[in-house]
Amino acid sequence: MAYLRRSVVNGSRSVLRHRTVEHAKLAPLAADAARTTGPSAEALALDELGNAAMLRCLERLPRRQREVLILRYYLDLSEAQIADTLDIAPGSVKAHASRGLANLRAQLATLDREDRP
Repeated sequence: MAYLRRSVVNGSRSVLRHRTVEHAKLAPLAADAARTTGPSAEALALDELGNAAMLRCLERLPRRQREVLILRYYLDLSEAQIADTLDIAPGSVKAHASRGLANLRAQLATLDREDRP
């Protein structure tokens, strides 16, 4: 039994040492990558349209579509996590996301046409 305990402790320590070394070597690389990459597509869309316009369009969506899109794009949850959070099937998450995005596209296209002279 002592052999098993010692093996588990040594294995745990080895994993922790490995994580420390990985973090020390990868942290500067991640910081460089963050500086060299551009803004995300969501950030560009919000900058172009303005936060207020996007939020108004989101408010017009049906509740479930709005929830799925917010959990997916603002909280960056996976389909499985969204399904667990909302207590619905993963297929329903896909359907609500697809319909919600289509609805948002239509609303944004309408806004775009209204803004043109």
